[in-house]
Amino acid sequence: MGPSARFYLWEGVAEVSLTYFRAFYPRRRSVRGVTMGDSSFRRRVALASAGTLLLGLVLPVTAASGATSSKTTVTDVVAKTVRVLATQPWTDTGIHLSSGSSVGFVASGVINVSSGNPAFSNTPAGRGAADPKCIASSTTKWGGGWIAMGLPCWSLIGRIGNGSPFEVGVIAEHKVTKPGELYLGVNDQSTAFGDNSGSWTVKAVWSTPFSPSKSTVSKFVTWLFKCVEGQLSAVDPGCKDAAYELAGLRLTAASIAGCAKDIQKPWLLLSCIGEKGAYAIAQAWQWWMTHGKPGS
Repeated sequence: MGPSARFYLWEGVAEVSLTYFRAFYPRRRSVRGVTMGDSSFRRRVALASAGTLLLGLVLPVTAASGATSSKTTVTDVVAKTVRVLATQPWTDTGIHLSSGSSVGFVASGVINVSSGNPAFSNTPAGRGAADPKCIASSTTKWGGGWIAMGLPCWSLIGRIGNGSPFEVGVIAEHKVTKPGELYLGVNDQSTAFGDNSGSWTVKAVWSTPFSPSKSTVSKFVTWLFKCVEGQLSAVDPGCKDAAYELAGLRLTAASIAGCAKDIQKPWLLLSCIGEKGAYAIAQAWQWWMTHGKPGS
């Protein structure tokens, strides 16, 4: 596979390597035995707001019982980076989630909730040095009126539509039971946002449900480890491609395999190995599933 062409979202939030998004090329193509539609890559990216990255991960269809079928489908895994301001209770992410999907979060950064006082600096986990055990309630030493009672003070929280707030923190997964717009916010007291400053950076990743068995994932991880180590590339063409794609990451086989165990949780996979690595692993999974799970 030759050098990858680059496509940049105008606002510079995300960079997409076209080599790893073959499912979105304008022409109708067959990728590893899976026929892709005529969906245009440019059209798909244009439909996304700046900062949204569409990954056409090829994942197995799961039956209602949770058993994994040998058939495959193209599943959109969408990642968007959102800046959550400390000066307002809620930030509208612009993400609409459908019922039955899953959304994962990886958050970073520091905000301050008391006029720059270092003791009140907080990561997305909340509960900074001023009160490391604080749980929002009407009886805290700071008073009541918190945005989300029962959750860590000054932490990153989420809400879908008008639903109840849920804890996000530094990393989390949330199952969507009712459709709606995703909001992210700061669990501060409703009247105390005036002296806040800073922001958190949150990568939200959402997809349709995907639940292979632990045994299947374990066998795939073992196969992928051997691929990257060079033990199987001459035997399995899919393994040769995976090894080529992953070689540029300069990671050990053990590190790559450690990330691959999260194949069923795209937000963790992306966080662990990045967009290029995540797509290479997903393509390897698709080949492995459609070629009789070699090595299992």
